[in-house]
Amino acid sequence: MAAKPKQVQARAVQGAVRKADPTKPTPQGRAETAAEKAANASTGGLVPLKKGALSLDVGPRVIAALFGFDQRASALSQELHELKGTKRYEQLTDITLHILKAAKADNRVDLTTAYSGDPKVWGKTLNQIGVALGFREEKVGAVGKNGVATSSVVTSPSVAKYFPMTGETDKNTPDWQRKRTFYTNFLTQVKKCAQAAHAIMEKGIKAEFNQKAGTMMISGSEVRKHFGQERVLLDERKTIGEGDAKVELSEKPSFQALANMGAVVAGAGIEPGGGEHRGARAGNIAGGMAQGAAQQTAGVVAGKMTMGDAVGSICKTLVQAIEKMTPKDKLSDDAVAQLEAAQNAIETLLNT
Repeated sequence: MAAKPKQVQARAVQGAVRKADPTKPTPQGRAETAAEKAANASTGGLVPLKKGALSLDVGPRVIAALFGFDQRASALSQELHELKGTKRYEQLTDITLHILKAAKADNRVDLTTAYSGDPKVWGKTLNQIGVALGFREEKVGAVGKNGVATSSVVTSPSVAKYFPMTGETDKNTPDWQRKRTFYTNFLTQVKKCAQAAHAIMEKGIKAEFNQKAGTMMISGSEVRKHFGQERVLLDERKTIGEGDAKVELSEKPSFQALANMGAVVAGAGIEPGGGEHRGARAGNIAGGMAQGAAQQTAGVVAGKMTMGDAVGSICKTLVQAIEKMTPKDKLSDDAVAQLEAAQNAIETLLNT
């Protein structure tokens, strides 16, 4: 006799209840396999799987491998970062000490121009430093009608592999762009080193390369006055020593901190004309630069410029903002965190 409609409906409801509730006995019929029982028991029956679908060792194995890889990659990244930092300190020391040598040997090398906002004023000193350090040279041209030969300062062929050279026509290649970026960054470092050398000379600071630490060591009464210790390594570590011998310096020792000391001596914290302090206009300057960065981003969105050009322009703005800072312009913790994040992002981009 055929089941009545109500009986069919009742059986369907009972079957659904049994499937949803693993505590109910399995209906009469096909028996569950051992794998299905194990899967149903381990998942509460919410995700029933057949034995052929299971690869229970894969997840833990892959996760363990990826976690180990991430740990190793993180360690290597930190090691690379520290290595780059150490080598950078060594090279900054080399540049600073030799700029100092040039300025002491020839009083025409005016290091105060490193604080000038006029590129032409600083450019003259930069040419002198470049010639003294060998990355630039004077090129003598043809003799003019007045009987005097023309001359100009150009990039030395000895660094042609690293700097863009006059006469290079294809400026769209990755190699040229990379050299241009390196060249710009290098000149920024040279200016900072010139400021640091100025501080050393004017403050009567003793400066030397510390082989063990791989960076410059400065010492003297002015060092104690500024950092709280007679002798300091420029390694950007504010806390030195451990345990009972641990000492907290007054300021993070860095080439920039030394450059800031020179800025005070040179009066770079004062706007030329009228004696107005830079801090009086800091809000307007910062606001204008922030607006400029926003405009670059808007240009990308509107399709008026490439992302690469926008990033380059924003970085130029950032460098200008940093150069306008004085020792009295303290960075907030958030600003420090943002600068470190930018530094990491830049290093990652340049290394890809």
